[in-house]
Amino acid sequence: MKMRAILLLFVVFALTGCATPALRPEVATDFLQSKVSAMVYLENKTIEYNEMVYKVLWNENRQNVSDFSGLWDVDAELTTQLAGDMAALNLAVKPVRAILADEPSYAALVQSIKATRGPDARNVPLQLNAETQARFQKAGINYLVVVRAAGFNISTTTMNSSGGLNLPAILFVYDIKAGKEEYREMMFSGEYVKWGKSPRNIESSGMAILKEAARKMLKTSVEKHFPKVIGLAQVQ
Repeated sequence: MKMRAILLLFVVFALTGCATPALRPEVATDFLQSKVSAMVYLENKTIEYNEMVYKVLWNENRQNVSDFSGLWDVDAELTTQLAGDMAALNLAVKPVRAILADEPSYAALVQSIKATRGPDARNVPLQLNAETQARFQKAGINYLVVVRAAGFNISTTTMNSSGGLNLPAILFVYDIKAGKEEYREMMFSGEYVKWGKSPRNIESSGMAILKEAARKMLKTSVEKHFPKVIGLAQVQ
């Protein structure tokens, strides 16, 4: 229970901190009145397990990475989740696949998102190519919201049967009309999960625990953090 309380306090602090940046007021006003498209993209379809094993005279750190690509279309499911959660804020939101239904145009957007991680691994502005931008404009979309996540990770010890599941991510807001990135920030998402004897149990039963936790953490981020980012309180 102590671990859970610490995790939840950290999540609340990260999502509601007073230093939260936001869209410029004039952009926020336009954003709230515009049609928006949203997407979640995981760079790595993996779960990284970092586990400390207590020995008699020393501690041993073990790291394992589990790849679930091909087992769960995480981008599609969380994109639908993101669009629905944003719509609950009275935003006119469509998932990216509703706009870019064909594979080539979707793949082009994915390449643009991948390019936001530069050669030195630093984050660089999101930039859409002319064709992708034209597709959004034709659909009446004025802004694109992208959550680019690195992948899931868990840090725990062999003595724990529960703990924090994290999904480090970056939030991008792209102004389709202006053809430029309008906003970017680090975005923390985390959820307390119970796994029993082994953290790897979150992958059992078709990854039910992992999927439920991912949906909850994204919903929490949208409900608690997005209103500050888009200036919802200031313009209503």
